[in-house]
Amino acid sequence: MPKGSGQLSGLAVDEDGSVWTALSGGWSIVKFDHEGNLERMLGVPVASPTDLCFGAVDGRTLFVTSSRQAVSRQALKNAPWSGTVMSTPAGSQGAPAPLTRGPA
Repeated sequence: MPKGSGQLSGLAVDEDGSVWTALSGGWSIVKFDHEGNLERMLGVPVASPTDLCFGAVDGRTLFVTSSRQAVSRQALKNAPWSGTVMSTPAGSQGAPAPLTRGPA
């Protein structure tokens, strides 16, 4: 990622092996294909998206969390959704995650 585009934060993998990550401080979510090439960039209405995951019944909704703590009052005027969970259709399906059980 180019310098100044934000810090990688959070990680989700879709069924094709593509990696999705939030760019904290970068106002966006990015998708890298299975070879590491930047495939897609989605702008989000918050300065600091912090994590993301696939969900919903079909696994095709991308849920994105965001930070509000390190956001200035001025930035909050432009990004009132900071500190919320947002969702958007992803156009991809999340990779299945095996259910595990903690220690007995």
